[in-house]
Amino acid sequence: MEMPVNSTTQDRVSVETYNFDTEEEKNKFQALFELLERLSFPFLALLNVNSEDNKTFCVENENFSRNNVEQFIQKQIVQKEVIDEQKLLDYACQGTLTLAFLHKHKLIHGHISPQNLSIVEDNTLRFGHVDFRVNEQFQGVKEKKDKELKKLQSEDIYNFGKVLYSLSELKEFHDDQNEKQQTDQSTLSDPICFSRLPTGPLKEIIVQLLNKNVDQRPNAIQILAQEEIQERINIWKQLQPNSQSQTEIVRSQFSNYRSYLAQLLVEIIGASIQDRLAIIERGEFVELANILKWARDQNKELSRPIQEWVCEVVQDLINENKQAAIIGLEQTEIVQQLKELLGSDLELEEVKFVHANALKLFTTYCDSKKRKKTMHDIGLEKAVVRNTKSQCRSVSEKSVMTICNILIVQNNQYMKPDQHSYFDQFTQDGIVNALFNEGLINGKSEIAKAVSAYGLGWIYESTPLPEEMKSVIINQLKLGMKNEVSIIQWNTSSALACLAWIEDNHAEILKDDFFDQILKIFLNPEILPGFLFNLLNMIRIFLDVGTEQTYQLIRSRIPIPRIRELTHNQDPYVRNITFLLLSWINNRDQMNKFEKCLKQIDGNSDNKYDNINVNEMMSEINNAIREGNNNVDDNGGLVLVALQIVQHFLLDKKLDFQQELEEGRFIDELFKFYSFIQSDQITDDFTFVLVHFVDDMTRDQKLKMKQEKYITPLIHLIDCKDEDCLAYISMYLADIAIQMDLSDKIQQQNQIRSVFEKNKALPQLLKIMKSENFERDDINSYAAAIIGSIYKASKMPDKFRRIVIQYLKLAAQNEDQEISGYSALVLAGLAECEDNHTEIVAEIIPHTLQKCINEDEYQPADQGMMLAINLLQYGSEETKEKVIEAVPQERVAEYAEQDDDFNGLILAARLLNEWIQFIS
Repeated sequence: MEMPVNSTTQDRVSVETYNFDTEEEKNKFQALFELLERLSFPFLALLNVNSEDNKTFCVENENFSRNNVEQFIQKQIVQKEVIDEQKLLDYACQGTLTLAFLHKHKLIHGHISPQNLSIVEDNTLRFGHVDFRVNEQFQGVKEKKDKELKKLQSEDIYNFGKVLYSLSELKEFHDDQNEKQQTDQSTLSDPICFSRLPTGPLKEIIVQLLNKNVDQRPNAIQILAQEEIQERINIWKQLQPNSQSQTEIVRSQFSNYRSYLAQLLVEIIGASIQDRLAIIERGEFVELANILKWARDQNKELSRPIQEWVCEVVQDLINENKQAAIIGLEQTEIVQQLKELLGSDLELEEVKFVHANALKLFTTYCDSKKRKKTMHDIGLEKAVVRNTKSQCRSVSEKSVMTICNILIVQNNQYMKPDQHSYFDQFTQDGIVNALFNEGLINGKSEIAKAVSAYGLGWIYESTPLPEEMKSVIINQLKLGMKNEVSIIQWNTSSALACLAWIEDNHAEILKDDFFDQILKIFLNPEILPGFLFNLLNMIRIFLDVGTEQTYQLIRSRIPIPRIRELTHNQDPYVRNITFLLLSWINNRDQMNKFEKCLKQIDGNSDNKYDNINVNEMMSEINNAIREGNNNVDDNGGLVLVALQIVQHFLLDKKLDFQQELEEGRFIDELFKFYSFIQSDQITDDFTFVLVHFVDDMTRDQKLKMKQEKYITPLIHLIDCKDEDCLAYISMYLADIAIQMDLSDKIQQQNQIRSVFEKNKALPQLLKIMKSENFERDDINSYAAAIIGSIYKASKMPDKFRRIVIQYLKLAAQNEDQEISGYSALVLAGLAECEDNHTEIVAEIIPHTLQKCINEDEYQPADQGMMLAINLLQYGSEETKEKVIEAVPQERVAEYAEQDDDFNGLILAARLLNEWIQFIS
C-alpha cells in the first residue's frame, strides 16, 4: 500500500488519496475505513471515505491547518492572555471524554498533537481524525492484542497530557525534559516544571497523564471518574447563556445537549445489554426525541451535528438489544422523530450511515407482526424510500433493509397466502419501483441488490410478477441462495418460495436445472435449518399449485428416504414442513381438500361455514388420522392440517366434544396417533390441540379422559426436545391428573398413579421438574403438579417429597394464576395426608396461603382456602397454629359474609372461617 500518493488542502477539508496494490488489500482496510468514518462524537472531527476504484480510497477530513492548538498557543502568547484554568479544565474534560469513547471502541487515536487538535469557535477542544494505520493491526483479530492495545492507548493519554501542558504553559513539552527531571527528583519537589499554571486540580491531572511509568498512568475511564473532572462536567449542565439574546440561548442549549450526548455515548459504549436497558428505562429515549424536535427548528450549523450524535446514541443503545428497541417503539416518540429526520429534515445528500442505521435497527429488533404494523402505520417505508437513491452505498443498503424488514411477515404454512396486505399501497407510493430500480437494477452493492430482490419476492407473494421484472428478480434470488451469508441465503430462498405460489413463475424458477441444485443443497448435512425449511417449503408449494407435469417430475426425482429422515430433524419447523411435503407427495388430493377447507374457515366471515359440513369433515379427519397411525412419516402432514381444521372448529364452537369422545372417533384416533409418532418427530403443532381440551372440556369430560389410553401415549412423548410441545403435553397431563370425582369419600387417592408408575414416568418427570435449561418457566411447574397430584392423600416418597413440594409452593406464588391455582390445588390434595405436612408448612407456606387467598380471581383463592382447610383438618396442633397465623383472616371473613356464591368459593370461606373460630 502506498500512503498517501496525493494530498490536497482546502479551506475546511483536507483530502488524502490512498492506493493499494491489490483489491484484496483494499478490502482488508475497507472495514476499518468504514468504522472510522461512522464514528460520530461531539469532540471528534468527521471523516469521509470514498472508494474511487477497485484499488483506491479518497479520505476527506476536517482541515485544522488554520486553527489548530499550535496556532491557538501562538495567539495566546502574542495577546498575552491571562491563564483561564477553568477553560483549560474544560479542554481536559472534553479530551478525556473523546479518548474514553475511542478506547471503549477498542481504538487508538494515534495522532494526538498540537497540530491535530483544534480549538473551535465556541472554545471547544476538537480532535482531528483517527490514524487508521495504527489501528489496522487490531482489526479482524478475534483475540485482541490487549497488551499492545493498552500500551498504545496509554500513549494517547500521554500525548494528550503533552497537549494540555502546552496549552497551560504556552510552550511545547519535550520528552527529554521529562526524563531529565524524573531522574533528578531528589532536587525537585515536582518532577515536571510549571511556570504558568498554578497548583490545583488541572496541574495534578497533567502530572498524572505525563507519568513516564505506564503502569501508574491512569486510563481515560479512570481520569473521567476523578472528582475534579466530574465536578467540572456537572457545572456544564448548570451554565446559563451570557445574555438573554435568542442566539445566546440557542448556543447555550446546543452546548448543553452536546455535553449530555458526549457523556451518554461514553456511558453506553461497551455497556452490557442489561446496563443499556437500564439507561433506556430511566427515560433517555424521551430526551433524545425532544432533542430531535429542538434541532428541527435550528439552523444546519447547529442541527446537523446534534442530529448525528442523537442517532449515534440511538444505534448504540439498541444494537443487539431487542427489549430496548421495543421500549423505544412502544413507549416513546423516538421512532416517529427518526422518521421525520430521515424523511424530511435531512436532504438526500445529507443522510449518513448513522442516520439510516439508527432507524433500520428498530425494524430489525421490533420483528413481531404487530410491531411491524405499528412501524408501517407510522409510515417508515414511505419516509425512507427516497433514500434508496442515495449515492452513499451504506445509506442505500440500510434504507432498503428498513423497507424490507417491515414487509416480511411470516404466513400460515398450512395454506396458500393472500396477496400481501401492503402491495397496493407500496405500488401506489412508488416503493415497489424504488426497490426494483434503485435497489436491484442500480443497486450500489450486492447486499442492496439481494435485499431488494427478496423484498420484492415477498411483496409479490401470490401476485403475478410483471414480465419486465420476473427474470431479473428470480435470477437475483437464485444467485442469493448461493451467497455465503446465511441471512441472505435464508431470505432469498424464502422469497423464492413466496414467488412459487404463482404457477406462471415456475418455468422461470425451474430454469437451468434449478431443481437439481435444490436437491444438491438440501442433501448437504451441514445445511442450516432455516435454509433447509425454505427449500422443502418451495418443493411443497410446487406440488400444491404446480402442474401435473411438475408434480410428476418432483415425485419421480425427490429422494424419499432422505426426506423421511428429516422428520427426525432437530428443528421443529423442518420436521413440520417435511411432514407436509411427504403428504403432498403421497396424498395430494386429500391435502388439497383439507387446505381448501382450512382456507374457507380461516377468517371472521359470518358465512364461512355455509358450504362446510362439520360432521362429514370430522369423519374425513378421523380417517386421515387413522392413515397417520398406519404411516406417520408419509401421512403426518395430513394429521397436521387436520388438526388445524379441528382447532378452528373448537374456536368457533362447531365441535361436539361428547360425540368425539365416542369409541373410534376423533379423540380416540388422535391419542392412538400420539402412541405411534416418535418423541423426536413430535412438534407443538401436533399437540397444541391439547390446550383446547384443557380450556373447553367440562369436568366430566376430563374425568373420562382420565384413562390409561389417554395418558400413556403422552408419557411416551415427554422426552421430546421441543419446549412448546412439552409445555402443552405437561399442561394437559397436569389438568387431567388433578381431576377427581366429587364423591363423599374423604382422603380420596388418585388412581391414575398406577399408569405413571407402570410407564416409569416419575424419573422423567422429576428430571423435567429440576431442569434449568428451559426458556419457558411453566414446564417445571406443570411437572411438579403432575407428580404432586398423583400422590393426592398419599405419602409422597421420601427421596423426592421435599423438592416436589418446594417447587409446588414456589409455583403457587407464580404470577400466572392458572399455574398458581394448579399448584395450590395439588398442595391441598397432598395436605390430606399428614405425612406431607412437615414439608408443606415449612419455610414459605405463610406467603403461599396469603398470596392465593388474597387473589381476586376465584381459582387461586378457592384452592388456597382448601389448602388451609386440609392442613387444619388433618394436621397436628403445631401445624394448625402455623396455618392460623398464616391465613389472612379478614379476607376469609369478607368472602364468608357474601351471599352470592361462585363455584363453592363462599362455602369454602365459611368452612375455613368456622375452623379458625373453632381453633381460636
